[in-house]
Amino acid sequence: MKGSDLLLIAAELQRTKFEFARLHEIGRYINSNMDNSDFLTAVSVKLKSLFDFDDQFLAVPSDDNLYLNILRYHHPFDPLRRSGAGEPTLPVNDALISKSLFSEQPVITDLDFLVSRNLLPGYLLLYYGNGVRKTVMVSLQVSGRILGLWVICFKDGQPVEGPQLQFIRTVASYLEFALAHLESEKRRNFQYTN
Repeated sequence: MKGSDLLLIAAELQRTKFEFARLHEIGRYINSNMDNSDFLTAVSVKLKSLFDFDDQFLAVPSDDNLYLNILRYHHPFDPLRRSGAGEPTLPVNDALISKSLFSEQPVITDLDFLVSRNLLPGYLLLYYGNGVRKTVMVSLQVSGRILGLWVICFKDGQPVEGPQLQFIRTVASYLEFALAHLESEKRRNFQYTN
């Protein structure tokens, strides 16, 4: 083995150690800060050290399961909040959301393709207008029960490939655990107060 090969192996090992440590840090942060209203902002900063993306948001099913309530999101121009409207929601019967909610794998959507077919959902229009060209939607589930949907938005030139998808799957598992914990806490508090 040449010295240059050893340097490449050492660099790859160093990168892998960094990625593992960062993912572990993100998992710990999510589990201890899920109830903070701005936790997704901090997660964004940590995730962006692993790969580049524009924005992300997290939505959970409404009590009647007809909508997804946006639980956490962060973006300077608030694309999901309409003036005069309450908290933003997404319709569960939307084809893209339904497909994503019932998929076991992240669903990558090319927004340029949807625009060319005049199929871009309204909730993604402002994102598209601000340069987002792809989304990755990940169904957050535990034991087949849908707990939510995590949406990550990418602009042109921000890759959505194997490494990014693996990071997304890992962080999604942390979000699933945290959402399941929040749900059980809510249930416990409801039983305690009634």
